[in-house]
Amino acid sequence: MTALETLLRTDDAIAQRVIFNALKSSSVMYLARRIATRRAALIEAAGPVGIVAEAVELGSADESALCARLADEAAALDRMIADAREGSATLDAFCKESQRQFAAYVSRAVRTELDVGSVEIPHLEGLIRGFERARADHRERLVEAGLDDGQIERGGLLKPTADDLLCWRRELAEKREQVARAKAFLASAPLFDLSILGEDA
Repeated sequence: MTALETLLRTDDAIAQRVIFNALKSSSVMYLARRIATRRAALIEAAGPVGIVAEAVELGSADESALCARLADEAAALDRMIADAREGSATLDAFCKESQRQFAAYVSRAVRTELDVGSVEIPHLEGLIRGFERARADHRERLVEAGLDDGQIERGGLLKPTADDLLCWRRELAEKREQVARAKAFLASAPLFDLSILGEDA
């Protein structure tokens, strides 16, 4: 069993979070890919000659001993390759099962991003930006209807009101927080931290 399989099959949520955070890190993955490329390049550069020289240096003096050592190493590498493939398959299965298990929460978070983030927040931002202009336009219509400034002020007729503006700002802050939580939840995949949404696991 590879280290990856062990981590995925453990109940240690902290260890799982560490591995998935590492897999999401562009810096970590860049260096990991660089190492993988360098390892492949080293093997290609050394070639079979380098492998034989290494076996001889380890003490395999005759052809029979060399063949036995090389066969053992080839078998060990076959096992490592099989284990690595199994680890990748386990990771894929883990992610798919997690997506299935948390599908309803993922769907809700995506809808929040789309509906709240792309529609409701811009609408509120527009109301707030246009507050003074809307009041000026409304005052103009009231004046055109025959009211003077005193009547408008005394009657509290001017819309939108300061309370409207306060309400919009409060609602905007709440919706931004709601979208931020949805994005953070989606970014916590594949472990999907429900506490971000204020839900119980």
